[in-house]
Amino acid sequence: MFDCTFTFKYGNNCSAFSVIHILRRVKVMVESVKVGNVQAEPGTKKTGYLTIRDLNGYGLEIPVMIINGVKKGPVLSVTAGVHPCEYTGIETVMRLYARLDPRELSGTVIAVPIVNVPGFQARSAYVNPIDGLNMNRIFPGDPSGTISYVMADVLFKEVVMKSNCLIDLHGGDLPEENLDFVIVEKTGKKEVDKASEDIGRAFNPEYMWIKGAAAGGLKIEGALCSAANAAGIPGAVPEAGMAAKVQESCVKFLLDGILNAMKQLKMMDGTPRIKEPKIIKAQHVVKCKSAGFFTPTVKLGDIVSKGSIIGRIRNPFGEVVEEVKSPINGVFDFLMYHSSVLPGNALMIIGEL
Repeated sequence: MFDCTFTFKYGNNCSAFSVIHILRRVKVMVESVKVGNVQAEPGTKKTGYLTIRDLNGYGLEIPVMIINGVKKGPVLSVTAGVHPCEYTGIETVMRLYARLDPRELSGTVIAVPIVNVPGFQARSAYVNPIDGLNMNRIFPGDPSGTISYVMADVLFKEVVMKSNCLIDLHGGDLPEENLDFVIVEKTGKKEVDKASEDIGRAFNPEYMWIKGAAAGGLKIEGALCSAANAAGIPGAVPEAGMAAKVQESCVKFLLDGILNAMKQLKMMDGTPRIKEPKIIKAQHVVKCKSAGFFTPTVKLGDIVSKGSIIGRIRNPFGEVVEEVKSPINGVFDFLMYHSSVLPGNALMIIGEL
């Protein structure tokens, strides 16, 4: 891609630094965009499938949507369904495609509503049922690996590497409940990190978790957005929706955030709204020591103090066998909502502010 110079007025809430980082990678001329066999000319919208591989007569394909604008601008990729029962993100991507008019767009949106198609079809939490792998632990993939690795490799090469930035939608899978928040990773690459944080802030979340080794915290190996960041492509991971349901308030959070980020990237007209989130600097997993029937005693979003009781485990006679206590001061932001638990099971996560 060729470097180019853009002159425009930045809004008070828009980071000139991060926008320049993204736009300096944009092609000067408006061109057709092709992903696999799906091609969209300037000013058009196209849908189709990205062919992965034939599996003894079972053709494996991933749905792709392209909205190609009439003006020069960034290429934004929006993905969902890496975890196949996180349905709110899938619904959001479908609505995004219906909402966008290429005649009003600067740049291109490449949208993938369902990455893990086999898992979606099987209603499989977390994993691809063909090889049992969590796809969000294996990016950028491997063309010589099992089918999940191949899917990750094709998606990364055909979609992510053609992008200037990435928004990967997630939420609570089948046995999970979580707050709506945004995850960004600090890689140590100044421009990428700043641009990623600005994309995350565009969702106006109450909480934003800044993770990664460069932030002194957890780094999840093989995550799609992490692999994109490592390749120099900024991006963020909004988390919204839970328990394999489509909550309208969560769809609104995600869709409004994407559109606001597009305004920030100068892909749409309008001034982005930005408010500062509360920063989660670490996530602490709370595990149990006993088997039994688990009941939380706090609600999602509650602020808890170190040592306070946040749940109880009872035996079949209703007797308390363990009082679960918070390891830190923080916000209760994630629950594994199975009532039946065994020793060592993860129960909930407390975000350290």
